[in-house]
Amino acid sequence: MAFAAVFSANAQESSQVNYKVLGVDAEKTKVAISAGTEFAKTENVTLTAAFDDQYQYVGANGPKIDETSYKTVIVNGKSLFEDDYGLQGNTNPTGASGGNSANVSEAPTAGAVYKFTIGADGYLYVIHKASSNKQYQVSEGDKNGYSPIGYKFVASTDGSKASIPTAYGYDLQGYQLEGEKENLGHLPAGYKVEWPEVYYTGDAASAVKQNGLGVIKVPVYEGLEYLVNACGSKMTLLGYYFDKTGDANISIQNGVSADIVLLEKGEPVNCKAIDVKAAFAAQTAGINDVVAAKAENAVLYNLAGQKVSKDYKGVVIANGKKFIQK
Repeated sequence: MAFAAVFSANAQESSQVNYKVLGVDAEKTKVAISAGTEFAKTENVTLTAAFDDQYQYVGANGPKIDETSYKTVIVNGKSLFEDDYGLQGNTNPTGASGGNSANVSEAPTAGAVYKFTIGADGYLYVIHKASSNKQYQVSEGDKNGYSPIGYKFVASTDGSKASIPTAYGYDLQGYQLEGEKENLGHLPAGYKVEWPEVYYTGDAASAVKQNGLGVIKVPVYEGLEYLVNACGSKMTLLGYYFDKTGDANISIQNGVSADIVLLEKGEPVNCKAIDVKAAFAAQTAGINDVVAAKAENAVLYNLAGQKVSKDYKGVVIANGKKFIQK
């Protein structure tokens, strides 16, 4: 069984992936898994395979310092998982066009993708083996479709290359969908999700290419689903943490060296903010900022920012608020 925990009545909960669902006793043994297969579940979060694929379980250690790997994940002073094994798919995620979904800002439609179904508003922390030369993508939606959104990212490194310290991160900001009051991080159409090291260093290409443990943090909403994946690669997922406050402190330790702090009160260490709309204005030409609708005659939008009728079924945005029409 997966290791699941609820820390308090404040909806702090977590679970390691249940890699034993594969039914094998050896690492790196690939098993065909159907979409919807449950990998973990807590009160407000259900983790499943988004699409059919093959999965295996593998070790997911962080950087090695003092000859010992960082592999213990600590959240608010408590160890999160029983061990350092994670799940990894077999097929690179692709979008509806058949290519790398990150390059065209499409939500994935196939491949090694994890789906989180959310039962309460809060914050989801996806804990995984991270690499500075992999792209990551989060998409928000429901059965009617998904839209890529921004997120906060942080990862660890041993600091042996370039000037990257022991942790680095960024806040991938987005733009406002027309009809949406707050900036919830939706990525502009046609925007390419870049490698973490490109964001951090500002270089077109970098020689950092470090592997470690990382966290993707995203605000989540009751009744919605979130697809999380690596792009052009397969994410190794250890598990998740969920809370309603968004202020979790997360670090990793190896029992020898000082802990590597990844998040402090929910913010990535050494964080850089990336304003997608400002940085890629040419790609976002024609995207409008919020247009407030009158309450007595609210205009409805779907998650793609398109106007929909009152007969539309699914998640809609009206007057800057999200709700579900059934």
